[in-house]
Amino acid sequence: PRVRRPSPEGYTALAGDLAKGKSIGQPFAPDGKTTFKDMGAPKVDEPVTAQLIQNALSIVEVQTAHKVENGAVAGVGFTAKEFVALFDPAMPPTDAQRAAAVALQFELVLKRKPTPAESERFVALMRKTTDDAGQTAGARYALAAVLLLPEAFFRMEVGSGAPDAKGRVRLSPREIAFAVSSALPDRRPDAELLAAAATGKLDTDAGVAEQVRRLLADDKTDKPRVLRFFREYFGYDKAVEV
Repeated sequence: PRVRRPSPEGYTALAGDLAKGKSIGQPFAPDGKTTFKDMGAPKVDEPVTAQLIQNALSIVEVQTAHKVENGAVAGVGFTAKEFVALFDPAMPPTDAQRAAAVALQFELVLKRKPTPAESERFVALMRKTTDDAGQTAGARYALAAVLLLPEAFFRMEVGSGAPDAKGRVRLSPREIAFAVSSALPDRRPDAELLAAAATGKLDTDAGVAEQVRRLLADDKTDKPRVLRFFREYFGYDKAVEV
């Protein structure tokens, strides 16, 4: 079992998707001790933590952009209705509305639904931060906390099921989906790959191969990780220094 750090490019893609192109600082510099940028110790020290917190708040500010006119709240740009409901000055959000916003944030950031325990925990956090910091800042702090879960930037390879004769454990379908997507487009899995994981289509090698071939054949999906693999493995970008 291991935890993979994100490649700097992979983290930038995640942040860019969520922040709609807003410039976000890069917290994950390669440590120089491994051939590949997403290998090495998944360490989060104080400077990395500070940058992650700043990024989370910047991303959520974009996600929850809104305005209040004549006492009514409205989203700005692409703000989802689940987020807009948190900022109505005339009607504080209910726990059901908070839960809907938390569920959407989990889907956007982690590509999954929160468990009942997670939903309860984050709704309680939003109530507390709202009491402490006010309606707007409080809601944003709670939504930003989803971006600070380890699952939001680290990639877990824990596996599921019993070990085989050599002690190996197959990755879970969801872990396989993230591994395949990281190996080609270096982004989070698309809807078809996640659907394949949820419906048992990644339980076999043939099912995984089918998804790999689909991504390779899709000209609309950029696959920068393929070229980057060779660049990182051979280090040919350093040839001018030799």
